[in-house]
Amino acid sequence: MTFQAGGEPTDGKVMLSGRWIKQQDGVMSDDKRGTAELRYRARSVYAVLSVTDPKKPLRVYLLQDGKPINQSEVGVDVHFDAQGSYLDVSTPRMYYLVKNTSFSSHLLALEPQRADFVLHSFTYGNNCQQDFEQK
Repeated sequence: MTFQAGGEPTDGKVMLSGRWIKQQDGVMSDDKRGTAELRYRARSVYAVLSVTDPKKPLRVYLLQDGKPINQSEVGVDVHFDAQGSYLDVSTPRMYYLVKNTSFSSHLLALEPQRADFVLHSFTYGNNCQQDFEQK
C-alpha cells in the first residue's frame, strides 16, 4: 500500500509515506523510499524494530526536527556517518533512539534504506526514567 504524508502527524501519532505493508504486529517497508514520522512529547524514545532476515542488517537513518539527531541526544543504538545519525537493525528487539537533554516536543523520522524493515511500536521516557542500563 502506498502512503502519502499530508503534513505532519499529530502528537503521539505515526505518519507513513512511501510503500508499506500492514502486518498483524506492525508495518513493513516495501521500498527504500519509505519514511515513518512520529510527533512525540517526551525526553526519550525507544522503538521495537526488526527486519525480515536478521542475517541482513538494515540501516535506518534518523532525523529529529528535519536534521540528524545531535550526538549529545542519541540513544545507545544510534551511530553517525557522513549522512548523519543512523541505526543498524538486525535482531528483533527494542532499540534506543533518542535521549534528549530535556522533556520536549519533536518530530522524529525513520528512513529505512531498503525494503523489509518492520516497525512494531514506539515507547517513551520522561524525566524520571533516564538512569537505567541500556542494553
